[in-house]
Amino acid sequence: MVAGESTDPDQQNIYQRVHWSDGTFEDTLAGIFVFHDQHGHFHIEEYAEYVLEKEFAPGASTRIGQKTSFCLLDTNRIDHKLPNAPKQKVFTRCDDFEFGQGISVGWGDAYRSHLPGQSIDVSGLESGNYLLTIVTDPGNRIQESDDGDNTSTIRIHLDMEAMIVDGLPADGGDPGDPPSDVMIFGIIPATMPAGSVRAVTITGSGFAAGMEVRLINGSGPAPRVSNVNVQDENTITLTLTAKTGGPPRIRIWDLVVGPVTAPQAFTAFP
Repeated sequence: MVAGESTDPDQQNIYQRVHWSDGTFEDTLAGIFVFHDQHGHFHIEEYAEYVLEKEFAPGASTRIGQKTSFCLLDTNRIDHKLPNAPKQKVFTRCDDFEFGQGISVGWGDAYRSHLPGQSIDVSGLESGNYLLTIVTDPGNRIQESDDGDNTSTIRIHLDMEAMIVDGLPADGGDPGDPPSDVMIFGIIPATMPAGSVRAVTITGSGFAAGMEVRLINGSGPAPRVSNVNVQDENTITLTLTAKTGGPPRIRIWDLVVGPVTAPQAFTAFP
């Protein structure tokens, strides 16, 4: 956990408290809290950094995201069976300086794409394949037992003429290969309650009979896909059955159609 110490109304020093096995603890300076005007509460400054750069040409057209501050909360239960994982949320407010911010054992903080301040300006870039990387704690201010998972990268294709961003497979074939002609525009509806059955429609381009359709990378068993019907190159209809089981929480999956993936495209809720 981290907790603030008042310095002025818009900024506070923050300290990380590390508990040791002998029952003692240590507080170390870990940065500052700053007030985020768009979100209306305090964030940890320089908690993460977004970097966009051309694939196989690092540094040639690097762009850095403006938003590097975050509020840490328990929003999603990930694994309640881990040792010392609380059954209920512990960190629930972004303005409780005495108690602090944090993410509990077995919990996660889902930061949705609709929240303001996360965009990267791509003006002037050329179309092509890019790497989008998020680096957590880029200044190495937070004490961790393992820093090895602090960097995560995805491959994307940027089409500047069509103003479209398309996800690419992580192992993406030969270097520099152009993206598939298949594109995913959306899935309607994009949400459903757990335990229910929904008829859904996927829109896009380049669809063909026999293409694989599935949901992957979610926090729990993925909804079952059935009755897949490729109506034409722009429309696929199917049935989704959202499974039950596990702790009640929002679950989000990536949508795969043929060779392409739409990240965080479908949500099931309790």
